[in-house]
Amino acid sequence: MKKKMMKRMWIGLPVGIAMGYIITLIISACIGDGAFYPVAPEFAEKMGNELNAVILQTVLCGVIGVGFAAASVIWELDSWSLAKQSGVYFFVIGLVLLPIAYVTRLCSSRKQAIKTWARSTQGGKSGSYGIVSLYSTDILPSGDVFAMEFYRILKAS
Repeated sequence: MKKKMMKRMWIGLPVGIAMGYIITLIISACIGDGAFYPVAPEFAEKMGNELNAVILQTVLCGVIGVGFAAASVIWELDSWSLAKQSGVYFFVIGLVLLPIAYVTRLCSSRKQAIKTWARSTQGGKSGSYGIVSLYSTDILPSGDVFAMEFYRILKAS
């Protein structure tokens, strides 16, 4: 099991970095003004300059890839119930994602963000509407270019 986890972690590192880069390309293409947006402006400002922000974001994307790859082994533990697998997976992924989301300013530390997200995802709404709800209540950082563009597209349709 450890050997399989280590192998997946080594695969997860470049996959996480590649996915992070692809996501920035998609965001830049969705904005459509011909510019490349490798990081949120607020994150670049927090890091001192854009290069430092891109380097940290790349490392963190690799960490996310490693975390998801390592956690995927949980689903192969046939002796565990589905509920136990789900709970442990949720906990492990939370340990990986929440600190990274906080450092990169993808989420707010305010309790209101959690309450708004919970309200917006109830009643059959999808997560994308949750993002719009968070943006529309000014909980997402003002520098979140993707959320602003996503909100504009959804509002227009």
